[in-house]
Amino acid sequence: MNEEYVRKYTDLIREFVRGEVTATEFSTKYMNEFLDDDEIPDDEVFESLDYLFVEADAYCGPELRDDVIGGIGEAELEASATEVLEELNELLDENDR
Repeated sequence: MNEEYVRKYTDLIREFVRGEVTATEFSTKYMNEFLDDDEIPDDEVFESLDYLFVEADAYCGPELRDDVIGGIGEAELEASATEVLEELNELLDENDR
């Protein structure tokens, strides 16, 4: 597993979970990073990152949420981001052993 690759995403996710960036900023930054990424990660890493990409794509600000079928709010996005951050940190810990 490429630790530098994973840490790039854990740093980005951590910024959002800590409240350093808004949900809208995170969603945009995360999707752009994911789409522009040329590296193909390990399956476990990809599954977590892909899941969060789908969640980030589903995020809608409060002004649009009622108009978008399947849209999620900030709390749902933060919960998903926290879950993925924990998964990635576990993978990093396992890789260090």
